[in-house]
Amino acid sequence: MKLLFKNTTLYTNQMYETFLQFHESIFGTSYYISSAFITLILLVFIAMLFYEGYFLQGFLFVLVLLLFLGWRFVYPSLQLKKEKHKIKQKEKKSKTSGTTFYFYENYFCSLENQNQSKISYGKLYRVYETNEVFYLYYNKDYAFLVNKSGFSVGDSSSFSQFISQKVKRRFKKV
Repeated sequence: MKLLFKNTTLYTNQMYETFLQFHESIFGTSYYISSAFITLILLVFIAMLFYEGYFLQGFLFVLVLLLFLGWRFVYPSLQLKKEKHKIKQKEKKSKTSGTTFYFYENYFCSLENQNQSKISYGKLYRVYETNEVFYLYYNKDYAFLVNKSGFSVGDSSSFSQFISQKVKRRFKKV
């Protein structure tokens, strides 16, 4: 299979921060709306339990509500802190660590620290193009970051046309 594009993207803490801001702007609103909706339902249910005199069940659902809020808001921030720490450690070890992407006609491969993934374009959830980066979302929570300045085979404008044809309506320039 003929190699169409090759890209090496060096991940830095700044690049990751930019991605998180982008991700929040794209998916954050629905996350917070659904969290608020579920919280409201639980609060109404808790109020009904206390009003009807079911205090033990009411306190149980207060605990459920607190666990839900911790899961939706505290746990992601702890994961974020952990990911940022990993990136800082990688930056300290080597300034050249990153991911190399090989793009072929029907799939692409990513190679990072001896770990290789092969993904067909049809499995991509969404692709976003910004001024500096392509975000190739595998699912709503995981994305490959492809820096536009990292192409050694092909260029970013040709890649933009190529990937938009492969994923069709799932491609968006922002």
